[in-house]
Amino acid sequence: AYVSPKGNGSKGVSPYYKEIAYFGQTCPDVVELFKVTFGGSIYVQNQRPSKWRPMYRWGVSNRTAASVAATLLPFLRVKRRQAELILQLRAIKERGLAANTMPVASGRCVPGVYRHRLTIRVRRPEVTAEYALIFDEIKRLNAVNPHQAALI
Repeated sequence: AYVSPKGNGSKGVSPYYKEIAYFGQTCPDVVELFKVTFGGSIYVQNQRPSKWRPMYRWGVSNRTAASVAATLLPFLRVKRRQAELILQLRAIKERGLAANTMPVASGRCVPGVYRHRLTIRVRRPEVTAEYALIFDEIKRLNAVNPHQAALI
């Protein structure tokens, strides 16, 4: 389980956070079972050195990742907290545009193009802070070396 921010937050562009669930293994049977059960994508990664078997990877994102997390949550032990965080992120997103953003500018409609007044909205800073806390915790949980993640 992973939460990925897209964008760098500079120049007034807020990062976009999305939920990601994925795993990989060298036997394709379970990977294909997950695709049949939950949808998503499979890709094959050839390993180096070439004597190693290929790695089969399955993954989903956004609402599908949240659905997978909710379905598997009762059975998870090791990755339980990551699944809970994916569901937290989805709950924030499900609050909707009005709760998570604020209008910053409005313009007149353009005849023949737009029927309604144009409103530019930006994410509320407190929502960005919620996203960042979730991202930081998942990053810490997924770190190969937990002490290294604490230093970042």
